[in-house]
Amino acid sequence: MNNLFFADAECPNCGGNCGNGGRGDTFYCPSCGWKGKIDGAENDMKFIEEYIRFCMERDKEDEHG
Repeated sequence: MNNLFFADAECPNCGGNCGNGGRGDTFYCPSCGWKGKIDGAENDMKFIEEYIRFCMERDKEDEHG
């Protein structure tokens, strides 16, 4: 199973909304066509991935009682 992680950010080029399309840390802006990485996004992605792992482990423990 592939993990999808949707993220939105403010486009550094035009200030509009951009997103990663559910995969990776490359963002795309539909307003101006900008494509690239958002400064600091790597740290945010790591934090969110760790939190998702924590929630999955917690849910597994709850299922096994």
